[in-house]
Amino acid sequence: MATNDDASASLASLQSATKRSGADPSTLPMLDVVPKNGRRYRILTMDGGPSTVDYLRQLRVIEHNRPGFLAKVDCFAGTSDGAWSALFLASRPQGKLDVGAIDAAIAFNRRVVESMRLGPFGLLRLATGGFSAIGNRDLLRDLERAYGPGPDGQPLKLRDVPRDTCAVSFHLGEQPKKPGARLFHNLLRHGQVLPTGADYCTPKDLDLTVAEVALRSGSFPILMPVREGYADGGLFANNPAMAALTLAMEYRQLLDFEDLGNVTVMSCGADDAAIGGRRVKRAVASKKDLDWGWIPWLLLPWAPLIMVDAVVTASGRGISYQCRQLLGPRFQRLGPSMGATFGEQVLRLITGRYQKLYNEADDRVMQWAMGADSLDFRPSLQWTLEWVDEVWMPD
Repeated sequence: MATNDDASASLASLQSATKRSGADPSTLPMLDVVPKNGRRYRILTMDGGPSTVDYLRQLRVIEHNRPGFLAKVDCFAGTSDGAWSALFLASRPQGKLDVGAIDAAIAFNRRVVESMRLGPFGLLRLATGGFSAIGNRDLLRDLERAYGPGPDGQPLKLRDVPRDTCAVSFHLGEQPKKPGARLFHNLLRHGQVLPTGADYCTPKDLDLTVAEVALRSGSFPILMPVREGYADGGLFANNPAMAALTLAMEYRQLLDFEDLGNVTVMSCGADDAAIGGRRVKRAVASKKDLDWGWIPWLLLPWAPLIMVDAVVTASGRGISYQCRQLLGPRFQRLGPSMGATFGEQVLRLITGRYQKLYNEADDRVMQWAMGADSLDFRPSLQWTLEWVDEVWMPD
């Protein structure tokens, strides 16, 4: 167990690394990096959206450079397709969280995403607007196959996932419940606590299959059918870091840790340097009042769905800000720019231009792994590995 002196030295080293990375060390609150009492509880969270293809590759680089990084995770949490990958990693057999597990997660992500390709009939459904573009039946089958069977030989259930996990969803409302967030998790296997907020998970939810939970977290309206009243968790929190943190705090006694000082979070996503890309950035800078209507905000050919991009980016950064203020240096956001807008990436997915998406992700992560430290690539790999050494790995 590290001492107080060790923690102070770690924080000093971390602040020095922050200065080298170009950030302001004064933004890191003076908190002990290593808790004085109780166990460490480490949470890895995964945003929804196309950024999955980038951060899974970044996690592979981190695990390659710091073997054992992934095995330290106590809870995998995610939203939408981030939840699909979080559930996949959480369901790996004990002792199997390594580079091979991330390679398998990357392959899983690719299979599932490509299974959602819109053929001519799907594009017609999307264009006419009367129905969702795709159905859930084939996707459910593919998810069940990927997550594998449980101990009874049937599709894996939430209660049988060997690690703590959480998938964010949003229920559209039914009497007597109002619309609201729903966190599907398996922390109930440790025992029960009285629900105090968005956590309406009940013991019977542990009998849901992992594939069913994944669908409830990732059923994005218009693209997919709403599943049993549950829509994509991105409607509530595309960045699930705060949801996972508050859930862990609610269950802290059962998880055997004392307070926020015992929790460390790495949040994975994408934080674009300029919403809508550089052309939109120039347009914003050139006018005092940018009097755009719904067409430019949604249908610019070179930057479609800018409003969606703005909402996703702004809410994600807000959640990161809140977590950073609560946890100080025990929070790390792995969210470099993806180089294309959220809307562009989504259009590539639904039109089947997967290879371009994968090739660009490989190129970006290669640059990041080789030491790129521009605004688009921060936090740099060097800074991230120092954080892993100083904050994540010590017990």
